[in-house]
Amino acid sequence: MNLEKPVNCFIFSRTLGPVRPARPASARTCLGLCLALALVSCTTLEPRNPPATASAVSPVPARPASQPAAVIPVLETASSAEQQALIDAINRDGQANDFNGFREPVPAPEVADGDDVVELNYEQAELRLVLEELADALDITLVIDPSIDSQISIRTSPNRPLQRDDIWPLIRLLSRDAGVILEQAGELWNARQVVSNLTADIATPETLGDGTAARIMQVTPLIYVSTDAVIQAIQPLLEPNGGVSQLGNTNMLIVSGSEYDLQRVNQLLMLIDADPFANQGIHLYQLSNANANEVAEELTEILQLIEGSDPAYQVKGIERINALLVTAPATRGFEEISRWVQILDADSQEQVEQLFMYRVKNLVAQELADTLADVFEEEDEPFLSLAGTVEEERSQPPLFPEAGDNAAGGESRPAPEAAPAGLPVASETAVCSC
Repeated sequence: MNLEKPVNCFIFSRTLGPVRPARPASARTCLGLCLALALVSCTTLEPRNPPATASAVSPVPARPASQPAAVIPVLETASSAEQQALIDAINRDGQANDFNGFREPVPAPEVADGDDVVELNYEQAELRLVLEELADALDITLVIDPSIDSQISIRTSPNRPLQRDDIWPLIRLLSRDAGVILEQAGELWNARQVVSNLTADIATPETLGDGTAARIMQVTPLIYVSTDAVIQAIQPLLEPNGGVSQLGNTNMLIVSGSEYDLQRVNQLLMLIDADPFANQGIHLYQLSNANANEVAEELTEILQLIEGSDPAYQVKGIERINALLVTAPATRGFEEISRWVQILDADSQEQVEQLFMYRVKNLVAQELADTLADVFEEEDEPFLSLAGTVEEERSQPPLFPEAGDNAAGGESRPAPEAAPAGLPVASETAVCSC
């Protein structure tokens, strides 16, 4: 019988020949398995879909020309140069206000006849009459309030008489003492008995003395100190005829009073409004061992013990740089402070915890450790523990050789030694940390 069977397989490119004589069963079995594997490997796969060509791809609809493309907004950031220019425009030291004050015009006579000498001799004269005569000497028209009924006494020295330039300041002085204000209205002057806190002249420390008013308001700028500190210092000195207040939110003061009072206030302000960095001792100590805050607290306690509750030295610990800032009055010096800082910044003398190991020979190490722990619990509270077991001791050689004899076991116990790091610990050994 002719058994020919065509096989569609790339492995077998030719047909099988006619069946040969019978073969052994094992050979037939192997041949069947090979044939089955060949048929399985030759199964055809489903053909894949061909890739889409350019003509098969649906075209993307074009955007109309009238519709603009969407633009992603970009936040405008200033460049480094522009940013630095803005910073430079902000940074400034500031400048003082260019204010020279305000001075009222001083009336003068139209025609000066005779000698420039003014002699006055009044005894309990009415102020109204004195003001009239002085106004006639200056060729001014003065309207006097009839309610003014004060009396004055004035007499000039024959050796040092007044001059014409002294007449107007004298009128201002007499009117101020009587509570009378003088106001100019065109070519007229009005004398009224009214209480007013507004002065005729506004001056600065530089222009003080140029005016003629008896009561002056001075604008005083401060540089180094706050207005609150100055007000607290000089306000009691100006009362009751003067006063001081802060000018807005600026570091300026308005001080009112007579020229005599303001001159002395300005001398006092020269001491108060001084540069603290130039007129105060400052010393920065760099610490090497101790903590800055701890040294500051200890040094402050020492200063309070020596100088009292408010010492002249001020101490501040700067923890970030581990430094100590000390301030003192000018020319006070820092010799004693330097000695104390050197003492407080010394190396730490704290006792370091040590570890000792004792070889126990005749007792059980755990029992001995418990006994010693109970004995020293209230004093040093040592840490005692059993370092090994009996089995470990038997399997390891002794760490410390035994030498000497004693009555108990014929051997003396070695002195306790510091435990070497990294070595195995024998059993029946007590470890003490103290």
